[in-house]
Amino acid sequence: MMKIRLTVLCLLLVSVLMPAEANLVEINPDFANGLSGWELYGNDKALIKMGDKEGPGGKNCAVVPTGHASISQGVLLNPHRLYDLTFKFKQSSPTVTGRLVFFYNKVKGPNANAGVTTTLFPHGKTASSQGWSVFHGILKSPGDTVAGKLILSADGLGEMRFAEVVLTELPDDTKAVADIASTDLSYLPTIRTKAPLFSDLLSDQPGGHTVIEWTHNLNKANLPTDMAARYTDEQWKAEMTGSFEDAGASHMYLYWLPGHRDDAAGLYKTYGIKFDVSCETSAVPAAAIKLGAEVLNPIASSTTATDKKVSLVDPAYVQAAKDVIVKLGTEFKGQPYVFMFQGKDEPSVAIPEGPVSTWGPFGKQCAKEVLNDFGYGKYAMPAPDDPAFVKDTANEPFRWIAFNRWMAQKYADSKKVMREALKSVDPAAKYNVCDFWFMSGFTPYDFARMGEYSDIVECDPYASSGEKQLGRGLYNHGFGPKFLGDISGRPVRSVVQAFDYAGYEMTPDDLLEWVSQSLRAGAQHISYYQMDNPKYTDPDRWKMMLYISKLVTEMNAIKLPTDPEVAILYSSDSNRADGGSAKANELYTAYSYLGERVGSWFDFVDDDSLARGTKSLAKYKAVYIPYGKYERQSIVTMLEKYVKEGGTVISGDPEVFSFAPDGSELSKKRREIFGIKVVGAKSRERMVVSKSDWTGKTAGQTLPVYKPTDRGGWYADNGVAVKTARKGVQVLAKFEDGSPALTVANYGKGKAIYFAANPFVPASLCEGAGWESLFRALQTHLGAKTDRPIWRFKLPSPKE
Repeated sequence: MMKIRLTVLCLLLVSVLMPAEANLVEINPDFANGLSGWELYGNDKALIKMGDKEGPGGKNCAVVPTGHASISQGVLLNPHRLYDLTFKFKQSSPTVTGRLVFFYNKVKGPNANAGVTTTLFPHGKTASSQGWSVFHGILKSPGDTVAGKLILSADGLGEMRFAEVVLTELPDDTKAVADIASTDLSYLPTIRTKAPLFSDLLSDQPGGHTVIEWTHNLNKANLPTDMAARYTDEQWKAEMTGSFEDAGASHMYLYWLPGHRDDAAGLYKTYGIKFDVSCETSAVPAAAIKLGAEVLNPIASSTTATDKKVSLVDPAYVQAAKDVIVKLGTEFKGQPYVFMFQGKDEPSVAIPEGPVSTWGPFGKQCAKEVLNDFGYGKYAMPAPDDPAFVKDTANEPFRWIAFNRWMAQKYADSKKVMREALKSVDPAAKYNVCDFWFMSGFTPYDFARMGEYSDIVECDPYASSGEKQLGRGLYNHGFGPKFLGDISGRPVRSVVQAFDYAGYEMTPDDLLEWVSQSLRAGAQHISYYQMDNPKYTDPDRWKMMLYISKLVTEMNAIKLPTDPEVAILYSSDSNRADGGSAKANELYTAYSYLGERVGSWFDFVDDDSLARGTKSLAKYKAVYIPYGKYERQSIVTMLEKYVKEGGTVISGDPEVFSFAPDGSELSKKRREIFGIKVVGAKSRERMVVSKSDWTGKTAGQTLPVYKPTDRGGWYADNGVAVKTARKGVQVLAKFEDGSPALTVANYGKGKAIYFAANPFVPASLCEGAGWESLFRALQTHLGAKTDRPIWRFKLPSPKE
């Protein structure tokens, strides 16, 4: 993967890079007319504002907050052409990362995907001029492109300013080459279950599976304007009746109560339709404020149209949610048309805005608890608008660990209260704590504790959202349910992508594959999210949704293996160090190789449960650690004991066991367990596999080494240089300079395997079978089964 050229130039120089008349961003590219011509998108779009004369040279700029907000503009393009893109940006703090997304579209429409670019910036060390930097890179349009959409947003905590956006088509004779990597979303359909099995993998026991759909198709307003105009209100009632008939015939449940409270009983009696009860709608924060909840964004909410934000763990919010749950639980107690009571959709525990000195009593109390209870008295709560936090870059990972551990405990505590409230009025009611966001990562909750307070757990692992990073979406519909089910110990409902999203135009066969991935990974329940109303806009997809629902709800239980042989460690400490959201790319890729590609059966095991003693490693032949830079001393000691007693530990993370959450160094333990000494970071391109019992038939193969792109851009160094630290350490692969790339060491009665460059990068899933063959060899040497039939489970296509 090539790096983008991100340089800081003299601000006057940029104005002559391309003539103004050649700019394809035709509408207000320099924000001289405010935000006119730019599309504002996202839940936080009301926070997007103008920097009036706050841009370079006293000009205007757009100010985009981190979070769910972006600015975008469509442009006309030609196929197979090079385009030069420049714009200026300014970070509110070094912790803020910019995100450029560029969708390429075919002629059919805005979701007729031809490819996508996702680039994080800045990366590496950059200087700046008056705080402003210049992004400069070259894109290449795919062959069937007719248009594109340029999207700018920000990640982290704070805001990003954008100015002077210039996109130009380069001449035919240009010698430039594209240096901004594009992901071709058309790669998604290439992942299909090989040699599929169905009936052979079904048991003789009832399945108990359910399917539910989001009810966008019941609202005429969700139709395209010209299509909606075809129906009078009376005609639309008839259409709704048809939708209810479709749902009943395919045993498909619907969202939402209490919205359908007046006709739910009749729909259940006539069609057998059940509903979820939504317990945490937008009315809860409003009620919480009346009860005294602290507003976390008082300045933003008083100066813009954005909603007032409160913390999901504020006692007033918890009380307001509890009141609603008791009310709804009482109203719908024992009703046969109720399937489940549903918590918050994609929850996130927010941090107060502004410097700490401006926070209210609740915010300051939270900060005190984070510091004293989880920060060891030295790592304070992250505060993106506080200059002290901006300067405290060395401690930032530890501050995030402290906050996220506090957040995870508080949020689980709140769900315990809500569950007990519901059970107090209806002991038989089923409760789902929330729908966990799992599209390209997740919020690092204590998923095991969340499972204690939930009858069903739910996640939304959409494929095309994850695939904005090459390879990340291929198996996401299986990764989410497997990870969440293993750690929570509860039945899983997978919200399957059933609509065109993130620039990808899905097909009915995509839906069949994604539902199958979820089911073979352990999902018991399926939910369709279908915002684009396919009954009217894509009838073939709607027919597939109905077909799958009927098939899944009528089929027997799947014969899932009950003998996992290896474990994948979820180091919550490491993932919590990454900020408010964990990308989890390493966990996802480990799942994809060991499961979908090699065909072994395994468990995800979390360090939270290990620390509490509710789970053990004793039964596993090996424990994989895809990402483990930060970890509690007690867990390291537990893993050390596991290896000494005969287990095998396999670390994909070259920085494994670097620090404990209290800041103490763990590198001595890494050296003892793995028998290597890290002497420095180093950029790596490839490794050559050595001959060994561990590597089998892969000996002599050259494997590409990838660069992680999920933590602020490309790393200059994607590996480390190591030396063996004791006798008997065997080198299983070498880098191009002859230094160790993969080693195995004896430690007590067990083995410790170490990668000096992390193999668990999603893009590697798209580049041949080299890495897959190596992991197959490792699993075979461990004595673990491969090619288990469960990974071939797939629902059959409908008969013509």
